[in-house]
Amino acid sequence: MSGPPAAANGVLVLGDAGGNLAFADASSGAVLASAALMYGALTSAPAIWKAIAFFGEGATQGSSFLHAYDLSAATIADLWSPGIQVSGSFDASPVVLGSTLWAVASDGNVISVGVGNPASPQPGAPVKVIPGTPAKVSAVLPMPNGSGLLAITNVGAYGINTASGTPTLAWQALTNLDLTAVAPALAGGELLVTNGSTVYALAPSPGSSTPSAQWQYAAPGAIAAVIAEGPQYATVLLGNGTAYMLNVSEQASRATFSLSLPSGAAAWTTVASGAYMSLAPSGAASANTVSVATAGTASATQAWSASAPGFAGPPIVSDTLVYTVGTDGALRVYDIGTGAVLVGGSLTPITGSRATVGAVAMGVRGLSSAAVRLVLDGADFFPTMRDLLIAVAQGSFAAPSAMPADTTFAGLIKAVGAAGAPAYVMAWDDSVAMHLGSTQSDIGNFATWRIAQAGAATLARQFTPGGALWPDQRLAAQMYQAIEGAPGCSTYLEPYYANLDQWYTLEPFELGSNHQKIAIFSVAGTKLALVSGFNVMGGYWDQPAHPMIFGGKYYGHSWHDTGVLLQGPAVDIVEAEFDRRWQKGRPAPVPGTDTYVKVAAWMIQPDSDFNPGNPPYQDRRLTSAQVPVRIARTVNERWAPFATPTLAPESVVSGVQDIRDNLVAAIATATSYVYLENFTFSDVGIAQAISNRLTAQPNLKAIVVVPSPTVGQYQAPIDFFNAQNELIRSAYAALLLGSHDWSTATVNTGDQFTPQNAVTLSFNPRGIEYTQVSFTKSGSTQTVNIRQIVAIQISATPSTAQVLFGSPARLFPAEPTDQWRRLQNQGPRFRGVYVHSKLALVDDRIAVIGSANFSRRSMVQDGELSAVIPDPATAQAIRTQIFGHWGMTTAAAWGQTAANFAASSAPGLGVLPLAYGSLPIQPITWSYWFLSLLIDPSQLN
Repeated sequence: MSGPPAAANGVLVLGDAGGNLAFADASSGAVLASAALMYGALTSAPAIWKAIAFFGEGATQGSSFLHAYDLSAATIADLWSPGIQVSGSFDASPVVLGSTLWAVASDGNVISVGVGNPASPQPGAPVKVIPGTPAKVSAVLPMPNGSGLLAITNVGAYGINTASGTPTLAWQALTNLDLTAVAPALAGGELLVTNGSTVYALAPSPGSSTPSAQWQYAAPGAIAAVIAEGPQYATVLLGNGTAYMLNVSEQASRATFSLSLPSGAAAWTTVASGAYMSLAPSGAASANTVSVATAGTASATQAWSASAPGFAGPPIVSDTLVYTVGTDGALRVYDIGTGAVLVGGSLTPITGSRATVGAVAMGVRGLSSAAVRLVLDGADFFPTMRDLLIAVAQGSFAAPSAMPADTTFAGLIKAVGAAGAPAYVMAWDDSVAMHLGSTQSDIGNFATWRIAQAGAATLARQFTPGGALWPDQRLAAQMYQAIEGAPGCSTYLEPYYANLDQWYTLEPFELGSNHQKIAIFSVAGTKLALVSGFNVMGGYWDQPAHPMIFGGKYYGHSWHDTGVLLQGPAVDIVEAEFDRRWQKGRPAPVPGTDTYVKVAAWMIQPDSDFNPGNPPYQDRRLTSAQVPVRIARTVNERWAPFATPTLAPESVVSGVQDIRDNLVAAIATATSYVYLENFTFSDVGIAQAISNRLTAQPNLKAIVVVPSPTVGQYQAPIDFFNAQNELIRSAYAALLLGSHDWSTATVNTGDQFTPQNAVTLSFNPRGIEYTQVSFTKSGSTQTVNIRQIVAIQISATPSTAQVLFGSPARLFPAEPTDQWRRLQNQGPRFRGVYVHSKLALVDDRIAVIGSANFSRRSMVQDGELSAVIPDPATAQAIRTQIFGHWGMTTAAAWGQTAANFAASSAPGLGVLPLAYGSLPIQPITWSYWFLSLLIDPSQLN
């Protein structure tokens, strides 16, 4: 077979009706491992969480097992072998809420398993929640607000509260109906279930314990499938292929169309990448696109069709690909856009015509190896990149006879191309984002135009008074103009459309960007890669001492950043990600030689000088031993078939959150310290993981290094340009309230509570700013938003504190003249060091370094790439270097050393304690408020 790989570093989990399991490499179809279940079969797709596949057995006997297979391990095996034994059958996929696995059995029992450390599960006792004895629980869904579960059975639908840790029945509805024939759907904030030819809409959190359907829709025939499409629509598909597109808010059909489907294909139909993907048991496969006119009429067009000996189960969709298992035991992977078979192979453990179910775990594999060197600050990064570009240009790592005359980025890249070594340069195409400041006619998207108009006052700050873009917003176009067309040089401005699932949008609204900063250098076949937080921009240069003085003058400029230089097999994985991105809109970057360079960054300034101070050339090859390295990504792209330029659907990937998964998994087993440095700390997943671990490990140190707010930032209203401080404050509160450090917290109403008031935190996956804090006083429980916590009294001393927020700064002999850079609640001689680095360390066991900020955008939405290094010796060496950079020694001594620096009078570089009250809590600007109604604030910072 030919074509791009099916899924980079993914694992396909399959099971047949005979209880056989197969774990296959999603890129090649090769079987990595196989197993057999004891009591029954895999009757529902596994829940994939942090590289673990959780599932139960559809038992034919009175007992069954819950399983947890680690898909990232060198040998895939059940972490709970032989499994956690429970009663009943598990015919619905389990659900993970926070760090707890929830499963609902056919006997009405709800089972919880604490999986903060998946290797040491904490199973709870089964709790009988669903009345009677349902014969089948066909689906379990998380409530949209994350507070519980929705269970669909043959005797109705049930809402189950889980927020307290003990499951309780919240409500029951339609208990006289069997709702298991068709999978339910969540659309428009409502739960859609079916019986026969009727759709019933239920509120996931109704006000009654026995609610009636909010509305129902009677179809003209038996329903085969209900498919949610975006926040407002759902498609009801009949067995004959007739489809009705429901507007959930209007409770009516907006459009009708018909798909030409063979027998049985309607039930095996789903929407993926803008197409209706259908399989029939007979072996027919097809993809149909549907266009909807403004008037509500719709028409379907078959994009492609294919045939196989027969399919053993419904499609397993991931990104722009569909995985199938044939009745001949063969795996086939189709490109949804073209119908091409990209991968094919025999799966010997899956045999016969038995029905097959499964799931794809994207990106969980990829534990490779490389020699590693930490790159610290611009004075290291820019010369390293300069020397590697020189080596590519001359085809050798030997020292050149003379330095190139032009040592700007554009000059060095052109020298590479002129020497006959291909150079590929890629930056994020910000043109769609820039349309936010333009007119409606420039956008072609009413939703985008409305948002642009609503936020015009804020977005106008991206422009100079004359209407031109500020310089750092036009660098991508400048790079393209400076390099494109030069001999041997190719450039690509890559669009990045966020995966918003808005089928009705004619042109996608850009809410994301590709933020990766990677470079691959091949010199006569010897390859190295830079993975970092550095954009190719001159302002990123600074010396490790961060003196803020250049040429004898005080400028106040400081920029702390990090990266890693890699040499070894892991470089191939970095390069594969570059190639995938490039092929979204350009022909494959095939150099035709073993000497070439590939560079990608969020922004690239073509005239950036790579030779400040003229440091001597060095051979940058690494001689250290190779260590384990996992290349992790965040990717959440959308194909957007109506976009310009047209994107290749097979190169578009979504739903990959490897970086967050690796971080949360490492934090879940931390025993000594967790260290993070970045310009922000606001991702709810990371904050929740640390908060949970602080409770479990009283001696754990959570060290977070972020820039210190200036006095001006503290006093300014909250808008898009300083909202990260607001989000950091919310994350800081969550960590403090989950620790043993505090004695009293004050709400903006003046009320106070203490740890003795049964304080609980409810994290919301939407973002850290939606975290709720509950406490009980005088027999009454109050719940407030975490932003309402205006003060927290700290009870721990620096040497015993668990939560240590700090900000790097330089203490000057005399107060600098720039009053606008003064730090909030700090002495006048301090000036802050801006932390752009995206570096995390856990227990001297694991280091994570790359482009991903510790924000929701970087963990969920934007394109990111980081190197995860699970090697204790390397992690310890990086910790020693980073801590030494800040004048620190160990995690245990961090708090006291920071306190000593704050009280010091001796000039130098160090870390200041960052008090909770130093972070701003100010009024919100109207434009920020309005836009935050449409977009979660944590998606914008």
